[in-house]
Amino acid sequence: MSTRIVTHPESEPQGTTPTVLDAALACRERGWVAIPLMPNAKRPVDNNWQRTMLADADAVANRFSNPSHNIGVVLGEASGGLIDADLDCDKTERMAPAFLPTTDAIFGRPAKPRSHYLYVATGDVPRTTKFLDPLRDASDGNVLLEVRGTGGQTMLPPSVHPSGEHVAWYRDGDPARVETAALMTQARALAAAALLARYWQENMRQDMALALAGGLLRAGWDTDATRDFVATVAAGAADEELQKRLDVVIATAQKQERGENTTGFRRLAQLTDPRIVAKVREWLAVPEDQAAIHCTDTGNAERMIAEANDKLRYCPPWRKWLLWTGTHWEEDEREDIYQYAKDTARRM
Repeated sequence: MSTRIVTHPESEPQGTTPTVLDAALACRERGWVAIPLMPNAKRPVDNNWQRTMLADADAVANRFSNPSHNIGVVLGEASGGLIDADLDCDKTERMAPAFLPTTDAIFGRPAKPRSHYLYVATGDVPRTTKFLDPLRDASDGNVLLEVRGTGGQTMLPPSVHPSGEHVAWYRDGDPARVETAALMTQARALAAAALLARYWQENMRQDMALALAGGLLRAGWDTDATRDFVATVAAGAADEELQKRLDVVIATAQKQERGENTTGFRRLAQLTDPRIVAKVREWLAVPEDQAAIHCTDTGNAERMIAEANDKLRYCPPWRKWLLWTGTHWEEDEREDIYQYAKDTARRM
C-alpha cells in the first residue's frame, strides 16, 4: 500500500474525506477488526466489543450503518498483532522519532497530528502498558505514553475526537513490522527521556546533565549512546545550551576512565525528585550499583547515606547530621552517625 503524507489534516480538499464505513471496509482489507464507537467519543457502542471478529463486507456495512458513529480498531491478536503507540504528551510526540521505529501508519488530530504510531508485532503481542509521570495524577496529565495491544482498542480516522477535532492520517500507509521486545525497550527509553525533559530545571541543567551522564556511563552505556540520550533530553526540554550538555558527557567519560569521582543518579535524585529517577532507572533497566561509588571520602559518605536507606542527611549550614524519624527530620543528638559509619566500613 502506498503512503500518503497529510501535513495539515484539516486542509483536505472538500469531498475527499472518507466516511466511517469507507474506513471500516479499508480495515477489513487489512485484516483489522473495526468496531463502531459512540459519536464524538472513544467509547465502543457494543459492551462486548472485545469479542468482535473479522467479518465480510456486508456484515461490516451493517455494523457501520449509522454514519454519525466514530470508528475504532481492536488491537492485538484479533487484528493480526496490531499495536498502537499512543503519545499522550507533547514531549513524547516531539521526541518519538528519536526512539520509536519508523512506520508509515501515523495519525492524530490538529492539536497532536503525530500522536499515534501503528505497528504490527512479530512476537508475542503485549497487553496495554502505560508509562506514568510519578509526580502527577490523572487529572494533571500523568500519562506520558501508552503501548496498546491485546485487550485494547483505539479510535481511527475519520472519527471526531471528544475535543471536537477531526482525527486524520499523517501517514496513511502500512504499519511497520517490529519485534515486540525491541519496541517495548524503545518505548521505555522514550518515556524516560520525556520524563527527564519535563523536569529539566532551567537553573540546574548543567548539573543534571553531569549527573545523568555519570549515571548512564557507570551503568555501562558507551559514550555515544550516553551523548545521544542526553542530547535528546536537552532538545526535548528546549535547552538552549545543547553543546554544553554534550561537552559534559565527554568530560565525564574521561574522568571515569581516569578513575576519578563523578556524580550519578543519586545526585540527579537530589536535583529533581527521587521518584523521577526511580522511574528512569526502572525504564532504562539501570540497577543500583554500589560498586560504582568511588572509594574517596565523598564516595564513602554517599555509600553510607545510600545504605542508611535515605534515613540520613547532612545539613551543611547547620554542620549537623539529621535522622529521619518516620514523620520528620531531627538532629542526631545521640550521634548515631558514628554507628552508621562503622557499619558501612565493616560492609566495605
